[in-house]
Amino acid sequence: MGIESSLGQRLEAGQRLAVVDCGSNTFSLLVAEVVLDAQGQWGWKKIQHHPRYVHLGRGSFRSGILDRDRMRRGWDALGMFVEAMRNTGVSSLACLATSAVRDAKNKAEFLRGAADLGCPIQVIDGLTEAALVQRGVRQTVEAAGPDWSDCTLASLDIGGGSVEMSLWTGDTVHYSGSLHIGLSRLTDWIKPKDWWSPKDLESAAAIIDDEMKPFLKVAATHAPRAWVGSSGTIKALQQLLTPDELPGYEVADLLPSAELFPLLDRLIPMHQNALRKLPNLHPDRVPYIALGSTLVRHALRATGTDQLFCSRFAMAEGLLSACTSSKLAPTSDLPTFSSFV
Repeated sequence: MGIESSLGQRLEAGQRLAVVDCGSNTFSLLVAEVVLDAQGQWGWKKIQHHPRYVHLGRGSFRSGILDRDRMRRGWDALGMFVEAMRNTGVSSLACLATSAVRDAKNKAEFLRGAADLGCPIQVIDGLTEAALVQRGVRQTVEAAGPDWSDCTLASLDIGGGSVEMSLWTGDTVHYSGSLHIGLSRLTDWIKPKDWWSPKDLESAAAIIDDEMKPFLKVAATHAPRAWVGSSGTIKALQQLLTPDELPGYEVADLLPSAELFPLLDRLIPMHQNALRKLPNLHPDRVPYIALGSTLVRHALRATGTDQLFCSRFAMAEGLLSACTSSKLAPTSDLPTFSSFV
């Protein structure tokens, strides 16, 4: 028994799909299985998830050139993903690249290397990325309870090269955009000498202000009740705030608002040596947590809310949900899956 998906592709129950996200900082592999539940509803379930810190975009946003060693790290990660996909019986693959690759002058070299490994990459634009993130996080916040289904919400996906924001109420999307304020990009632009000084963070805040103007213009009419974050920064904040709680996968976690702003205020001025001593903060998050916290605090204050969800769904989950939906009209606007052998 099969389903004609919204992407115009036929899927079968039990079929295994994979989405590879070649992000500016992190590469990840999500393997999922197409399922049909007892009510006759199609969907998917997670089989495996493998993140790898590659930092592909580091140093590239000023020069426009991907570093050769960083590309090798990316190819190494893709090689491991290919082996994992073969071991788990994946039959269809969507390998997506975002800000660092789409902005690079030498992207063709990286794409050729990926194709040679069996991971042909689709470079997606920022609006597609934002739409997929919104689709993914929306499911998890609605699963948190009926009170969140029909209110206005905003999504925040903080990447290395870009930040994706959307604003929606129910099925109506008021705004969706990709902002050039990713953490690696801002680091390349501002180039802090030792660590993030107050002056450096002030410069970052000015850039964030300018990039957020179109979003905030819409938010003035459609104020979000809460933000739904889906990035490594948000997950790091969740681990620092509630380290003993087992995070859910399909349900977003509402972070404790009374503790959130004090934590952000504490993290932003901290030097990297002090940050490295914090329990539950991954070493790869240390270079970005002060700037990421600045961005989160800025977004919350600008929209007058202290409500922040942590969602484990993002772009990959959004694509899987679109792929397994029979309710949506077929569309050519989203990435497609190709045969994986």
